[in-house]
Amino acid sequence: MPARSLTFIVLVIWLLAACGTPPVATTPPTPQPVFLAYPPELRPYAGDLAACARQYPDIALYLTETVEELAPDGRTSLFLAAGSPPAALTGWHATLLAEDVLAVIFNQQNPLAPLGKALSLEELRAVWSGKTLSWASLGGSDGEIKVWVYPEGSRLRSLFDSAVMAGELVSSRSWLAPDPQAALEAVSADPDAIGYLPASWLESAAPELAEAVQPLRLPDELNENLHQPVLALTEVEPQESLRTLLLCFQADQ
Repeated sequence: MPARSLTFIVLVIWLLAACGTPPVATTPPTPQPVFLAYPPELRPYAGDLAACARQYPDIALYLTETVEELAPDGRTSLFLAAGSPPAALTGWHATLLAEDVLAVIFNQQNPLAPLGKALSLEELRAVWSGKTLSWASLGGSDGEIKVWVYPEGSRLRSLFDSAVMAGELVSSRSWLAPDPQAALEAVSADPDAIGYLPASWLESAAPELAEAVQPLRLPDELNENLHQPVLALTEVEPQESLRTLLLCFQADQ
């Protein structure tokens, strides 16, 4: 066979092979939507769940932060709650995500900060009721104590008042913080300020804020009473995407 013919046959075979069936592209999975609703005080936990969702391309997590009472709406498949479930969700399946605790914080520039100041239950109650008005009464400076609280009806306010106030009213001189972020910013900026927030906020806050405040040492019994569970509420026991999301969160704790 002439060399030219052989070369032609080889070229034809190569072209036929090159025009073979192209590889079939794999269709990416369609993300399964998960709608999550939570109150402002649980924002750090919602952020952690969002970080978990980003690890799974088949989960699309949509977040709704609300100050309204959590309740079924026909769309939301996952709620976060602190303490006991809201009345409208008492029949839902509860998964324990974490235990959080209210931390009483004051400014690092407060003269009492280097001393690792501890306050008794009675001293805290006197501060928040307005019976103690000056840091000098607690061994500090002559500055007026600026107390920060949350709106009446908020779960954080209810937990603190139940554990600390023993029926006494919070001072009318108190400053109002709409959420833990506002309380943290206020206390971090004022050496005379004092407030409280979930300890999880100190772990997730910007370093310049977290490092500007210091938690007070509290009596063990009071510290225990300021603990609360963080619950994930689903209509039934979590399956598929919900189960994957919650297992990821728990694995990171």
